[in-house]
Amino acid sequence: EKQTIVWLKCKMGETWWCLREECLTSIEAFTSKEALDVHVKKCEASSKKQSKSSSESKKATEHVKESEGKDTPINNAETRAKIVEILTNAGVSPPEGETDIDTTLARPKGHSTHNLFVKDKKSKKLFLISHRQSANADLKSLSKKVGAKELRLASAGDVVKTLRVTEGCITTLCLLTADPATVTLVLDESLAKAQDECLIICAGCEDPLDHTQHKVVKLTGAKHMELLERAGHVPLCVPF
Repeated sequence: EKQTIVWLKCKMGETWWCLREECLTSIEAFTSKEALDVHVKKCEASSKKQSKSSSESKKATEHVKESEGKDTPINNAETRAKIVEILTNAGVSPPEGETDIDTTLARPKGHSTHNLFVKDKKSKKLFLISHRQSANADLKSLSKKVGAKELRLASAGDVVKTLRVTEGCITTLCLLTADPATVTLVLDESLAKAQDECLIICAGCEDPLDHTQHKVVKLTGAKHMELLERAGHVPLCVPF
């Protein structure tokens, strides 16, 4: 005999059972339909109470998340300053303006890396892809290498939420203040092996397309890897 879509009341001989999911772990037999009806009423009351509790808990969690977001506004200058502080404490010279600038190039001349911030269409996981300026990233091929369904460029909202920067170049240095649980670094294996090579990477600017105002730092490949791993970002190294 069907009571609701959640549970059934079945009769076999003179014994009755409640088949509600929560009751199956400790099945109790009832000798009369009346006794089962009393049990079912208790089950209904318990379900309503649990449903209300779950709803209140969800609303409280959402309120906390919303409050946290309001209490921690994104400050681009502050994030960039923290990155520079980490670099300086590690013995890396402060960022400096560039010389010999060619504004006709699509990618800034002399920079060691080109970077893409992408998102897996299915899992919603975020990846920062960093490879040499001379290389190009084939997102379809990279999707297979990193175990993603389909990689696409991430939104500006993803950048702000994950890297806490609102403008300027996105480079591996942005990961120095980012939570490792929120983004995976996919690094050109040749950069990972460039121990003694001097890398030139932008540490802050207002417009990545305006090559006249990049602020770059110079550090060895070994120091680059040391800083990333110290920040918890162990890269997934792939060939380009």
